[in-house]
Amino acid sequence: MARARWTGSPPSELLLVALFTPDAGPKAWRAWTDDADRYGCDSESARLLALAYRRRHRFGVDDDEPWVARAADRYRATWARNHTLLRAASVAADSLHRDGIPVMALKGAALVDRYYGDVGARPMLDVDLLVPAGQWPRAIEVLRSAGYAARSEPAVDFPYHAVELIDPAGREIDLHRSLFRDPMGDRDEGGRWQRSTPGTLAGSAVRDGHRADLLLHVIHHGTHRFRGGSVRWVPDALAILGAGDLDHDVFVELAAAEGLGPPAAAALDYLRALAGIEVDTRLLRRLRALDASWVTRRSFRAAPASGRWDVSRRMPAGIHTLAALIEQRGPRAGVVVARRMIRRSHGTARTWVRFRWRRWAGSPSPKVGDASIRRALGGGVGP
Repeated sequence: MARARWTGSPPSELLLVALFTPDAGPKAWRAWTDDADRYGCDSESARLLALAYRRRHRFGVDDDEPWVARAADRYRATWARNHTLLRAASVAADSLHRDGIPVMALKGAALVDRYYGDVGARPMLDVDLLVPAGQWPRAIEVLRSAGYAARSEPAVDFPYHAVELIDPAGREIDLHRSLFRDPMGDRDEGGRWQRSTPGTLAGSAVRDGHRADLLLHVIHHGTHRFRGGSVRWVPDALAILGAGDLDHDVFVELAAAEGLGPPAAAALDYLRALAGIEVDTRLLRRLRALDASWVTRRSFRAAPASGRWDVSRRMPAGIHTLAALIEQRGPRAGVVVARRMIRRSHGTARTWVRFRWRRWAGSPSPKVGDASIRRALGGGVGP
């Protein structure tokens, strides 16, 4: 497997081997600790240390071994921070619930108790909550009235999938209107809420997402990061897959709706190779046979020789939003959004729009119809 392709750093992938690959724990752990002693612990590996402490029996080392002791410190710090974050998120969930807005926990908040079974095993920087897209602006106002402030002014008319909100104590919540980084929102939003079940978040009533929804969300966000890979998606996905049988039909339908079939198949194939888990080959064939959108093909660049999707090169988040919007609504809609992006200081938009304009427009001489917009994009976008 290609190093750093799926996790962002070679040392973190080595630590994943120690954590999950059968019969490789002691050897891979020694190799990782030697590397960490020499070069230090990189940030991606640090995200796995709490889980390494929980799974230290795989390494065949004593608890007083230096890196095990450091992992224990990280586990205790993670446990304390996560409890603080979850309590704060429960207050936000209660505020939304009182206003009649349903809430679904995502990522770490949905996984630490239900799938990991240990609040300290999975670090969280913030808590991710999902509300119905139509109630997203109202939910922002409800949380603002409860004392939350937006890190940056949310533009509800601009196609962002989430907004960062901070409480007076500095604890952050990402309030999502969509599971996926798609300017058009979820294509199966209604089904997602119907599949959800009643649950709790630190004692507050929330909706628990269906296993297939959570797995595709974890794969998408972990392997589709626009500034490098994230290692946390691997243990998250393995925890979900290890909790019971996956509904293949629902998962394939979701992947088809979001245009994520081939990258989902590649991610599952990687997990099978890493951890030796059983993945139905019929599921992989069904996923590979699905169509992938233009944006997906650019965001997960495929290596033609092996057919494996390489996620080591990705577009910046704002550019991905623009590209998806142009693909779905055409270049005219993209021009309006591109102008907003430039005004909001998305620095790479100007160069990238100019480079890709002719291909998107489908014509060697696109006619925008608004010279001021062409000038806003820097000139030279079209004749």
